[in-house]
Amino acid sequence: MNQVVKDILTGIDGQSFAIVKVLGFAVVLVFILIEVAAFITGKPFDGQAYGIGAGAAIAAMGGAIKLSETSEPKP
Repeated sequence: MNQVVKDILTGIDGQSFAIVKVLGFAVVLVFILIEVAAFITGKPFDGQAYGIGAGAAIAAMGGAIKLSETSEPKP
């Protein structure tokens, strides 16, 4: 499991963490945690508004990943 997460979050070389991938992972993790907390406390959570903002952030991160491919260390 640990190796799978490392493979997801690292760049081409498999050693250095790609900040845009780490931030994308954090966005998804925060969404899940907020949704669970809202369910437990019974407070409303507007997942659609969060999703729009998170989607824009993930789209920007996708563009950043594509742009950073040329600067990543080669294996």
